[in-house]
Amino acid sequence: HYPQITLGILAGGQGRRAGGRDKGLLVHDGQPLAQRLSAMSKDFTCPPESIICCRRNAFFYRAYADKLVCDRQFDMGPLGGMLAILSAASHEDIVILPCDALGSMPKNWISSLLSAAEDSESGAFITDQGMHTPCCLLRKAALTFIESELARSRPTLRGFYARAGLSSLPLAGAGRDWDRVETPEPDPRANN
Repeated sequence: HYPQITLGILAGGQGRRAGGRDKGLLVHDGQPLAQRLSAMSKDFTCPPESIICCRRNAFFYRAYADKLVCDRQFDMGPLGGMLAILSAASHEDIVILPCDALGSMPKNWISSLLSAAEDSESGAFITDQGMHTPCCLLRKAALTFIESELARSRPTLRGFYARAGLSSLPLAGAGRDWDRVETPEPDPRANN
């Protein structure tokens, strides 16, 4: 049983690696990526509040979340989305996942993340083979650290994690993303 948490999905990026396409709406196994992540909440005893941080296509994202937010400033990377989600979250614990996260998480990954966060006031983040991922559990206390990191001349996720004192949790495969996404063929009727 998990405490009350907020599930935050980062979908506000520019989609550079996806040719400018909105990654949260790319299809994998017959579902848009954002829908797939949002459906994870069915695994919770107490379904979490869900928030998606998006930059465009809010009409489509609305079906997958309780709340939609956007970055306060353009082009701030995952830290901008994390700030927007934490500012809007109703709960103290916020699980953050990028919309294109396709990693194979073990069944108890949230319990493991909560356990890893016990020693940190700000939360814990997931590493995959030594790489830092945007997959994390943040607490409201992390807000000031995110704001401080964003005020730096070159803000980084790694810098935020270090300065906020987040614990790390190694999970192999957790950093895998959209590289196996199917892109649907356009519907020829759409332009008629």
